[in-house]
Amino acid sequence: MTRFDASSRPMMSPTVVNMERFRRGLIELRSGREVDTFITIVAAVALSILNVLGLVSSTALQGATSGLLALIAVNLLVLRSRLETSGGRGTSYPRPILTELNYYPDPFEADMEHDGDLWIGGGNIGRLNPYYLYHIRRRLQTGHVVRLLLANPDSPAAALWAERFPRPLPPGWFQDQIRAALAHAESLVAEANGNLEVRLTNDELALGWTHLEFGTSKAKLYLQYFSFRSPDLRNLKLILSPSDGEIYDFHMAQLDALWQAATPWSP
Repeated sequence: MTRFDASSRPMMSPTVVNMERFRRGLIELRSGREVDTFITIVAAVALSILNVLGLVSSTALQGATSGLLALIAVNLLVLRSRLETSGGRGTSYPRPILTELNYYPDPFEADMEHDGDLWIGGGNIGRLNPYYLYHIRRRLQTGHVVRLLLANPDSPAAALWAERFPRPLPPGWFQDQIRAALAHAESLVAEANGNLEVRLTNDELALGWTHLEFGTSKAKLYLQYFSFRSPDLRNLKLILSPSDGEIYDFHMAQLDALWQAATPWSP
């Protein structure tokens, strides 16, 4: 077996080395690196040309190459620091949470206490229980917009949604829950000043959500994917914000599409 001898490897000339750096630099520049990368490229090309023309000695070229390497090293350290501290869009990957039906872990309750617009969607939205009613009414009284999206109780979607439960439900039970939620919404219309928007969808909703301060940089989206006949009644949850980049954008596009396709409801 032939043993590799590092000393026998052919040495590349400074010109070849700099041209390789030029090629890599172009790739970095096309990827959105800063202007200092461009300056490094120009300097490397200029030194290579001067060396070919015999206007720069090999000793001077080696010194300049060392300086360029130091500049590249500094750039890499700065870039690494920015990546570690920026928390920029598209760099985070939310971890799913598995909890009981409508239970969200902290900081859900603390976030609900904040002001801002509110968007709630789901099959029956838990009949708009007192907890949600309190926060809906509080936001309406302070002039914020509240959106509600429910399944149309007279559509096949409501019947299909009921099939997700692990045990049989009484006939019409789920549809009655939706109508109870709509009755609660009707009681809020008088004090809503036009800020309560309710729509009904004919599509089976495979997820529910509570979207806080939607449309702003402070938005927080609490999502739950409805399980199919899960014996322990647990659902998969996600907590998203605009900083989650394309994952947040994808879900927002889905929710907006559902909203646009739904039918406005009025008492």
